[in-house]
Amino acid sequence: MQRKLILLVLVLALALTAGVVGAQEKVLEMAMQQEPDAFGSMFSMVAATQVEAMIKPGLLYRDNDWEMHPNIAVYRPNVDDGTWIVNEEEETMIVHWQIRDDVYWHDGEQVTVHDYVLGYNVHMHPDYPAVTKTVAGYIEEIEVINDFEMKIHFNELYPFADIVTGFDPLPSHLFQDYYDNDNIEGLIEHDYWRAGFFGAGPYILEEWVAGSHIELVANENYHLGKPKIDVIVVRFVEDTETLRFMIEGGEVQASIGPTLPFDTAMALQRSVDPEEVHVEFYQATTWEHIDLNNRDFAPFDDDRVRRALMHATDREEIMETVFEGVMEPAHTFQTEVHPLFSEEAADIITTYEYNPERAEALLAAAGFVRDSDGIMTHQETGDKMILDFRTTAGDATREMVQQIIAQQWAEVGIQVDINNMTAGALFDPEHFYRREWPHMVMFAWSSFPTSLPNTLWHKDNIPRPENNWEGQNVAGWYNEEASEIIDEMMNEMDPQRRQELNTRLLQLWTYEIPSLPLFFRVDAAFWQTNVTGIKPTGSADPDTWNVHEWDIQ
Repeated sequence: MQRKLILLVLVLALALTAGVVGAQEKVLEMAMQQEPDAFGSMFSMVAATQVEAMIKPGLLYRDNDWEMHPNIAVYRPNVDDGTWIVNEEEETMIVHWQIRDDVYWHDGEQVTVHDYVLGYNVHMHPDYPAVTKTVAGYIEEIEVINDFEMKIHFNELYPFADIVTGFDPLPSHLFQDYYDNDNIEGLIEHDYWRAGFFGAGPYILEEWVAGSHIELVANENYHLGKPKIDVIVVRFVEDTETLRFMIEGGEVQASIGPTLPFDTAMALQRSVDPEEVHVEFYQATTWEHIDLNNRDFAPFDDDRVRRALMHATDREEIMETVFEGVMEPAHTFQTEVHPLFSEEAADIITTYEYNPERAEALLAAAGFVRDSDGIMTHQETGDKMILDFRTTAGDATREMVQQIIAQQWAEVGIQVDINNMTAGALFDPEHFYRREWPHMVMFAWSSFPTSLPNTLWHKDNIPRPENNWEGQNVAGWYNEEASEIIDEMMNEMDPQRRQELNTRLLQLWTYEIPSLPLFFRVDAAFWQTNVTGIKPTGSADPDTWNVHEWDIQ
């Protein structure tokens, strides 16, 4: 009898142990090279959008094949069924959206179209510093049909109104009183945009430890199904060597962009067991470049100086030295896989071969001669070509590119002073958009497959005090003809005509060259082979688009 009792206890213990193991949480430790500055439409860091997509989904999402699918929306509006009505004669549109009735904010309140109306109203408030208000500015009004249907009335044509509204919803139960009482300052300073952020997505922000990590827990009530992974910890690892050691040591099981600089990914691929760690390379629309401060540094207002910098840069050497010939130099801000890019554009744009003699001749034409110290100096103003050059500290690839450029420019009498900063400091809106960088900054813009150039190059999107420092034309390129072309592109419904306008814009841009194009990245990601479902997009669309489907086997 005693023996049977002991056996029974052992069986029960084993059963309980099996139950505990079976119920063990699935935790995914991920790495991200940058820490988000904050969330929402006042900010534009890629790092923020990757995490934000896990917390606050959109009406639609774009998958890794660049196809659009409904998320909070019931359908994607289209002309054929009348949910998108275009009146080309009057240049107006009505877009009918219907949202699901089973979507809830993380605090339990139901998502309704009133949240979208509030989001639009706040976005367009003159004191709200949105990164861009261009598309939302085309909207005349939002007509509420019921709690789950709305019609957005556009007073201008916009070819992508079926996928982009130009604003984000805001929880009206939290912020309606702020708006009604014109307390926009209080809304802007609210903790919602940082550690208090919440949405209606697959994961809930549990903890944000500045300088360390963000912890997300699965939303059991997510309308597309409970996520398979219980907890995701996103660790901020700015130093690329540290990141590689963490991956090799198994401290993190996957990466999330922006991460894995090319040289780190190549070294990682050579050092890990491919049966345990998968390293994936993929062509991206991410444009690595150097923005020049055309607004505040007088020499950069002269296109001869800007063209001289291009001729002084041997990008082929950079591609071979840093990227083993895998990447190719970019000639514009637009990738050749963009539907607007054409063979005609490739033929008509200005390209810049490495030619130090041509660079010196252009500098001379702009009034610069070598001084006794060997540095190019303007004959009239005495301005010296001593350039403050900034990029993200700890990014070994960028710092290597930076060093090579500094050496190349020294040959034509340009001195480079490197002044790198952490990503958080470099892209802080007070530093980045207000152009507290005096001369130049190297970074990347990531674009969507349908991106139009309005936010980057329209004169109205130059951040300045008059527009509350809004817009992504941080280089400050002011060209009337280019802005007129962009205005027409933004309202042109015919894809062929948009492409023709785009070709002329690229012709103007590459001649004046307000920023220095380097390359379009071949991005890299990694995940342990027992992690499934990760499908990078290669565009500005977040790699976390299907995070609720990720799993750990």
